[in-house]
Amino acid sequence: MVAARRRERAVAFARRAAEEWGVRARAVARSRDTVRERDVVIVATHSTVPVLDTDWIAPGTHVTTLGPKTVSRHEMPAELVRRAQVILTDSRPQAASYSEPHLFAADQMVDLGAVLAGAAPGRTTPDQITVFCSVGLTGTEVALAAALSKTST
Repeated sequence: MVAARRRERAVAFARRAAEEWGVRARAVARSRDTVRERDVVIVATHSTVPVLDTDWIAPGTHVTTLGPKTVSRHEMPAELVRRAQVILTDSRPQAASYSEPHLFAADQMVDLGAVLAGAAPGRTTPDQITVFCSVGLTGTEVALAAALSKTST
């Protein structure tokens, strides 16, 4: 499911995902329709205000945030950050070095690499909400998508 502020962009992205990557994708009119009852939600915007509502995220959902994530500018609601039981990142030191306070406290975050290596726990029950807070290290999103695709097949 794909949503965008302008429907034609959602339609174009869904078509491209299907044609280039073989991914079944469908554009929908409302953001909440893209996230309700989904196992994985990826929020990739430039929005400085939340683009989804915390109540739309069901227990057991994994959310990845790629866009703004400082206290004053964030695409994800702060309440969802508080509701998440596991918060992963590609670099705790980089997240802690933001010039403006980060929406995610560095001591809340777990390095994704440590979880993948078995050195730190990830989700421990199926109903936990997990969040991956990307700070933009090259390739992390690709590795995460590959790992997710292996677990869903």
